[in-house]
Amino acid sequence: GSVQSTTFTYIAGTASDASLGVPSGLNNVRLRFSRRDQASARTYYNWVLNTWTSDSAEWIFTPVDGALTPWTKTLPASAFTGANSGDGYIFEVQSEARDTMQVPNGGPNIEVLYDTVTFTMDLSTPLAAIQQPAHLSYFRTLSSLSGTAVDPVVGGDIPSGLVSIEYQLTDTDKSPNRYWNFNTAAWQPGVVSSVTVPAANWTMSALPLNTPSLANSWAVTRSSATFLLRLKLTDRSGNISDFGVNYSTFTLDLIPPVSKVTTPPVEDGSYLTVPLIAGTATDFTSGVSTVQIRIQQDLAQTDCTDPGSNGLYWNGAAWQASEKWLGAGSY
Repeated sequence: GSVQSTTFTYIAGTASDASLGVPSGLNNVRLRFSRRDQASARTYYNWVLNTWTSDSAEWIFTPVDGALTPWTKTLPASAFTGANSGDGYIFEVQSEARDTMQVPNGGPNIEVLYDTVTFTMDLSTPLAAIQQPAHLSYFRTLSSLSGTAVDPVVGGDIPSGLVSIEYQLTDTDKSPNRYWNFNTAAWQPGVVSSVTVPAANWTMSALPLNTPSLANSWAVTRSSATFLLRLKLTDRSGNISDFGVNYSTFTLDLIPPVSKVTTPPVEDGSYLTVPLIAGTATDFTSGVSTVQIRIQQDLAQTDCTDPGSNGLYWNGAAWQASEKWLGAGSY
């Protein structure tokens, strides 16, 4: 059957009483309406009460509104909303026509091969998440994008299913912006996106290279740049989770941080005690995450009280032979 992404307020169709002779003509057209969920549990529409019920006695034909062909049957919008929510159900409409042949003549002739139409109603917007790279994150190398995509299972638990996922990657530091063409593996001035088959756990690896000097790299000879990744999801019903909802802004940072020792203040100075080591640390782009220091005794020192520790590293409590970096208390 088809898929439906919106509610509607009438059902319409046609009927005829055609024959090789002289037909008696249409007398009435009726229809009945039901739905079923993922577990195949069926409910039936009560036209008078505007409710869905599991009582199969309600699976009865109801006359159409007026003209017999083309015919219509009005439905309130609330037949699919609120407590009657039709999201995630498969609906079935059956129509039946009768002619005007009189009972004494064996009539009426009744349609027995009911015309049956089914459709899935999916009113829910697909959901996407970008996990790599995280929004407002920084990177030195990046070889793949990843995340999740789902068509929500709600109501009757029958989603229409995702049909496509579309990627758009923009270099926002370029003026005018440049866009990554996932198919040609190159940056271009015109807006471009790439549509692929969706997956619950999606990945995309057709990305700029991690070699800064190349024209098809992230850096393109720069040491820092900011990018915008946007996603669009579409399901079979035409529901769209658009670019404005699913996005991640992330920044390339190839600039090393800079640190400086300020205490003790004099290089190669002589001190009886050094109760504190202090300094500064700065980073131009992403900011300083951690500061570590390494304390090593001079390799050839004869005027100290412990020349046997020459070349050793301080581990916070004692001298040791292997290199040791200690975390600074603050920065």
